[in-house]
Amino acid sequence: MLRTLFHPTLLRLAAIGWTITISIGCFWPSSHLPDLSHNRDKYLHAIIFFLFAILWRLAGWSVGRVLIVGLLYAGAIEVIQAMVPEIHRSGDWLDFAVDAIGLLIGLVVPTHLLLSISPQQDL
Repeated sequence: MLRTLFHPTLLRLAAIGWTITISIGCFWPSSHLPDLSHNRDKYLHAIIFFLFAILWRLAGWSVGRVLIVGLLYAGAIEVIQAMVPEIHRSGDWLDFAVDAIGLLIGLVVPTHLLLSISPQQDL
């Protein structure tokens, strides 16, 4: 059962699905979003990229690849939010910094856990 959950194809699909979900959430017009004031959105950003890192590591990406792609992706999100007024979002470099922190925690903390759960993959 556990081996089925950690099938490489399912892990890649989960990582791709999560990445698409992040894009939808980040480019959804802000007028249609719940209230995330009082810096609650910063926690959300950290959790989003924490899960991004874990899922792509489980999908077989190296730490370096996840870090580079994750940082480029987080930066691109903030730039696009700043440049596209129709979505009523604003690019925030503090969001980018929190994304990077979530990404780093997702890469550092679970690596030993991932290796013990999925020894058949080269993580």
